[in-house]
Amino acid sequence: MEILQSRFNQKYIFFVTAGFLTTFLISLALLQLFAALLFFGWLFEKNKSKGIDLLIFIVLAFGIIRIISIIFSEYFDSSIIAVQKELLFYTTLVALSFYVKTFSRKDIIRLIEIFIHSGALVALIGIILFSMGKVHRAQSFGSGYATFSTYLVVVLMFILTFHSYFTSRKKLILWIAETSLIISGIILSMGRADIAIAIFLGLIIIFFRKVTIVKLSITFFAAFVITFAALQLNNEESQKRVADPTTLSDRDILYEGFFDLAFEHPLFGFGPRTFHDIFPHKDKLADKKVGSWHNDFVQTYLESGIFALILLLFLIYTVFAKANWVIFKPKRMITIEPEKFAVIFGFIAVLLSGLTGVFLYSPIISLLFAFLISLFSYFFYLKEAF
Repeated sequence: MEILQSRFNQKYIFFVTAGFLTTFLISLALLQLFAALLFFGWLFEKNKSKGIDLLIFIVLAFGIIRIISIIFSEYFDSSIIAVQKELLFYTTLVALSFYVKTFSRKDIIRLIEIFIHSGALVALIGIILFSMGKVHRAQSFGSGYATFSTYLVVVLMFILTFHSYFTSRKKLILWIAETSLIISGIILSMGRADIAIAIFLGLIIIFFRKVTIVKLSITFFAAFVITFAALQLNNEESQKRVADPTTLSDRDILYEGFFDLAFEHPLFGFGPRTFHDIFPHKDKLADKKVGSWHNDFVQTYLESGIFALILLLFLIYTVFAKANWVIFKPKRMITIEPEKFAVIFGFIAVLLSGLTGVFLYSPIISLLFAFLISLFSYFFYLKEAF
């Protein structure tokens, strides 16, 4: 199928999309500005409905369930805030899923390269802030360490997959430098779950995409040097975590609260953003700043009920089904195009991070999720085989 045509100059569309991908964790204001520009342009597109497919319909249906859960929430004042906080995810998704379909494969590759380079810059910023003692755990401007580490894990999936694109000596040096920065950034964020996800998925990518031992050895050594040097300058948090590896781990208490509430409002939930209103064991929490269920699937069910959870699971199923369950086909995983391979593992990384954190309800990671869904939508629209 042919790519869609926009009424606007393609150069401007590419610039705004690139700006959107560049500003993750660098400037939330600019990220939101570029996202708003994409949506504003989409409103004036004649063929905008052609950009909406099954994936987008599922997400929009999910949004409708969220609205219903707000309307019926016993804590309306808490829930209504979700409209302001989450609206950008839906507007960005419908616009981005249209505009990516106006790009050629060459343009998509260029956007992915921009995404990778921007991720390395974010990692560098986080490492510098950590080394200067400005933060206890690596993070970027306007983001917490959890958002920082989840974002970098997704970027790592892309840069490992695209290692073969860095062919010349200069590009190889750049790949080693950027990959080592990203790995170091993930480690210094000290998010145990994200580090585990990075190791698990990273090893799979290294195997299937045949990243050479020489590349890996130099990269891991560089990452070790950067991490070691940063920890010499700022070791307060690392010493705490070594002394008490379970510090501020409240997940058992969170799950206890989930089971206590699971059957009270099964259809439409308690309403979005009601954690502080409904959590029954606040006094047991070691970290009094906990403000969510630290699990997107649990949070979706408790906030918006079983219908929302089913739609979320159906979205995940649809992505893998339309991708022909390629993750279970080792021979195809070796030969599949890198952009498809990368988006699959980026998607898996986000889903796994959602088991111990949030991606749908994060103002930044939700937009990253919209980017990944849009890429899947692009490949499915062109009917390209996975």
